[in-house]
Amino acid sequence: MITRIFRVLIVLLISLTITGNTTENNSASSDPFIGASSAEMNQMLSNSSNNLNAYRFMLDSIQKIDLINQSANINSTSRIVINSSSEGAVNLTGRSMRISSILSVNSDGSKNTTSPSSSETYFLNDTIYMRMDKNWTQIGMSSPQELWNHEHMIRHQIELLNRSKLEISGSENIDGQDCFKVNVTPDLETYRAVISEQMGSTLPLAYLNFAELHQNGSVAWTSWIAKDSHLLKKIDMLISFTLTPDLMGLPVEKVGKFEMEVRFNATMLFLDYNQSTAIILPLEAKNATKVPDDNDPRKSDLAADSIGNEKIPVSAPAIECGCTRDLEVKDESDPVAW
Repeated sequence: MITRIFRVLIVLLISLTITGNTTENNSASSDPFIGASSAEMNQMLSNSSNNLNAYRFMLDSIQKIDLINQSANINSTSRIVINSSSEGAVNLTGRSMRISSILSVNSDGSKNTTSPSSSETYFLNDTIYMRMDKNWTQIGMSSPQELWNHEHMIRHQIELLNRSKLEISGSENIDGQDCFKVNVTPDLETYRAVISEQMGSTLPLAYLNFAELHQNGSVAWTSWIAKDSHLLKKIDMLISFTLTPDLMGLPVEKVGKFEMEVRFNATMLFLDYNQSTAIILPLEAKNATKVPDDNDPRKSDLAADSIGNEKIPVSAPAIECGCTRDLEVKDESDPVAW
């Protein structure tokens, strides 16, 4: 009798195990992201972001440039390291955004280090408020929609992914959230856009042979996408390449023979989708000196990053964001806001 009961229990345990595994596998396979083509994954990413009203993001990046002088009788190497860390908040329904950044530049190891510089930027409707160190500037935008599209991080990242090949490589928990780990292979235009927007301010890229650079350089790009919402959670990008006068379209007889080894690593984290937060405009920003739109440095960046007739958006610095429909932009000078 005891033997028979024992056998029945074993059969029940096996049955429950098989049923549990089947349910788990069915649940995993029911996610349309699994087995989807690159185009289908991009479409799901785009659809998931259509109903966003707020998010936060953070970005940390480091850029190392080793300049190797190979001219006659000279063989020297100098290094520049640029560190950037940013955070911010975006309210899509209220058309407001805040970005705070810290930038430091180190040359030749630790011999010559500049003091870190800080900046803040607020986008409120059709006005930009910018602080560089302690000085505030106020800029009225003649084309606010263009600039808003330019700084919308989620939209820009999805546009880059939409022109790339996506392939799921596994699963990983990011910041307590179960995510698909996706390898990203950018096409030439996406590669050119990323290089231009991330390094265009530090490297002379006007005549750069991007096709050859794309072929010989190295890109390790991974995106993590939340399984429950199909929203971007994290992006990690490592780009390395070597520049020469020929690649940069520069005459060797005038600039000398050299190699420039470039290594760029950036990590971006998106969080607090559709969660409420307040974007508070500092009082000193409200009283900032007004500058005509033609002097807006970001507008110059848009033109400088144009390739042909195509404008390449320049990613905002690292950011942290989060807001909702009920988010209000508060003004320190308005007692009602408090």
